[in-house]
Amino acid sequence: MFRQPCSVGSRNAFIPVFNFFKEFPVHNHYPNKNRGRVWFLIGACLILLVASRSRAQMIDMNGNGMSDVWEWVYNTNGLAANVDTDGDGVVNSLEALAGTSPFDSNSVPKISFMGFAATNFSVTFSNAWGKFYQLQSVTNLGGTNWVNETNVIANSGTTTTLVAPANSATKYFRISIADVDSDGDGLNDWEEYKLGLDPFSTTSNSHLDGNGQPLGDYAYVTNKIAAQNVVTISATDPTTVEPDPGQSATDLGVFTVTRGGFPLNSITVNVGLNGSGAGFATPGLDYLALPGSVTLVAGVSSANLNVTPMANTNLVD
Repeated sequence: MFRQPCSVGSRNAFIPVFNFFKEFPVHNHYPNKNRGRVWFLIGACLILLVASRSRAQMIDMNGNGMSDVWEWVYNTNGLAANVDTDGDGVVNSLEALAGTSPFDSNSVPKISFMGFAATNFSVTFSNAWGKFYQLQSVTNLGGTNWVNETNVIANSGTTTTLVAPANSATKYFRISIADVDSDGDGLNDWEEYKLGLDPFSTTSNSHLDGNGQPLGDYAYVTNKIAAQNVVTISATDPTTVEPDPGQSATDLGVFTVTRGGFPLNSITVNVGLNGSGAGFATPGLDYLALPGSVTLVAGVSSANLNVTPMANTNLVD
């Protein structure tokens, strides 16, 4: 339900009229100034805005307007930008801008607390590290001259609180979310945090280029992400020895399953045998059968498959 915002005397009255989990989208409320933005009426005098500032750089090698890092983190598999996949009122392109999940209706920019005191107004909301949050105000609802009260780039905790002075003028507030590239290297701060890089250094990846100079973070990331989740299997220990009957195996063979790029999401790799018959070892007879798949969870780039030989029962004294 929507009610008109109200003020009491010369003070602001913040009357929440929406359940915080039921954001009400109003598209292009001010089309000349805010084209393509989505507005969320959270309270009678409060608006949550997912906005595009002077847009920071991002990795977008597929050119769909959404960060490739965000797509890999949430395994979006080519989701359309203008579709609201999880039905939370936020289309996927704006979920990408906010750093939230397009598959979880509870993962959405939302206000968790707002308060009004004699001297200030405060609002608390869930954050994403590296995102630039602004608390802005206007004295007339429907006005376009928004004033920046305060701002912050989130880099700690899971929530952020912004505070603005509450003076005699009636004010209506909104929060904007934008990307920022603090070190100007072509990666926004949110991407750098997700990739384990320093958003305040252009060469924080600890690698060298072909000339022995520090490799720039942008080149490092684009090189790695080009091979994202490309899987290779190698025999890191290609030999194993069958134990004598009654003995345990002490010399194991090892296959290593490795994925390229950054370990941003969980993937499952199916594993199969390359042949059978003469000249091939037989699972269950020559060695313990290997699993049919290997799961590499987020944060893990490789896993070993141990080949455990079984006792040789065909030995002749």
